[in-house]
Amino acid sequence: MSNQPFAWSLAAVAMLAAAPYFKTSAPAPAAGDEAALKALDETFVQAFNKKDMDATLACYADDAVLMDPGPALIFRGKEEIKKGLGEFFKAQPSAQLKLDESHYKTSGDLGYGYILWTITMNGPDGKPMEMKGRATDVMEKRGGKWVLVTDHASVPLPPPTMTATTQPAKAPVKK
Repeated sequence: MSNQPFAWSLAAVAMLAAAPYFKTSAPAPAAGDEAALKALDETFVQAFNKKDMDATLACYADDAVLMDPGPALIFRGKEEIKKGLGEFFKAQPSAQLKLDESHYKTSGDLGYGYILWTITMNGPDGKPMEMKGRATDVMEKRGGKWVLVTDHASVPLPPPTMTATTQPAKAPVKK
């Protein structure tokens, strides 16, 4: 008598027993995770507005990346982020950040948000000005705490000026 049916039965039992350990889809978000992402951004705003470097940096993962609209463009890791934010805080000590609109989603231990923001600060002439921008944040739950892993901030560019060289070509008129 062959042991083949027994082997198949044993394999089927092993697969059924292991099934709970195989993930077939992302886990459902835990209740409150999207609110926790919003709270992380609100904590960041409060720390930023107080120029509290330690509290601001606590919002970031150690290996986070900040993609900045300024000339440096990118800061990798907390030490570079600290340097970049420190330079900004020194140049704009009265800058105040406000979130105008924000939306968040999670999937397991990953989350993202897209945000419209305004920073009120002094312009080149010393007079108050507003800079409006947008951000896309990627967050990760590490050690039970949500942290920013990628913070991509940008400001809209003005539309290009139309000149003779940028004007759309006109199709020839057929007579």
